[in-house]
Amino acid sequence: MERIELRFKCPFFISLYRNNIYCEPIGEDMLSTAASFKNKRDRDEYIKDFCGSHCWQGCAIARANLQKYDENSGINI
Repeated sequence: MERIELRFKCPFFISLYRNNIYCEPIGEDMLSTAASFKNKRDRDEYIKDFCGSHCWQGCAIARANLQKYDENSGINI
């Protein structure tokens, strides 16, 4: 089994638990936003493609958070 070292570039990443990735909440009364996967392999592939790469802005959760900050600050990101 290949061991993958996970590094995160996405500023909205919070933690991992089992087959889930937890990120900064996109709603006001939320503790986090989660992406759930069928298995750890799929989760790790997603991390490699988005959370752990310079393509993190392609993630729907990251885009929602960027939009949230853009709307709240008036800053165009």
